[in-house]
Amino acid sequence: MADRLGRLKSLLASLMLAVVFGVLVCVSPSPPVFITMRFCLAAASAGVYLTLYVTRKSNAHGTRVTNSSTECRDDVSLQKRPCLQ
Repeated sequence: MADRLGRLKSLLASLMLAVVFGVLVCVSPSPPVFITMRFCLAAASAGVYLTLYVTRKSNAHGTRVTNSSTECRDDVSLQKRPCLQ
């Protein structure tokens, strides 16, 4: 999802869903609804975690992954080079 929409949009969507499902967990009227909303909250939280993890890994050591996953750009020399993944 983050590759298609972008990391920021993916992160914001996951955060918004986590907030919505967190509120729904708090106001759930029955145990089955609670379990369902808790599952959805966990999925949204996993989306937040994974988006932040990928962002952190791709920005480590001054390297940013470009649109093509085969080239990276070094922030110091601004030259494209093959990514070591």
